[in-house]
Amino acid sequence: MAGGIVIMDNLVAKFEHIATTIPVVIKLTQKEFDLMTAKVDMDKNFDLALESIMNRGELGDTVAGFQANHFFDGVFKNDQLRSH
Repeated sequence: MAGGIVIMDNLVAKFEHIATTIPVVIKLTQKEFDLMTAKVDMDKNFDLALESIMNRGELGDTVAGFQANHFFDGVFKNDQLRSH
């Protein structure tokens, strides 16, 4: 905290809709970011992150439905690719 200002990291996951190629950018919580960038149990942790996002109302679909209709482009922290 510098001078009373808290600087938050910009954590996002980027996807692309398969049929329309429309990009989808979802803001992540720190926990979701940690799950999506974990180096162990990667599939399980990625699904847990998507479930969390779904529970926040950000997917607009079930996890399976979202995954069936979107390509995963990557997880970004402050516009830097962290996992893909």
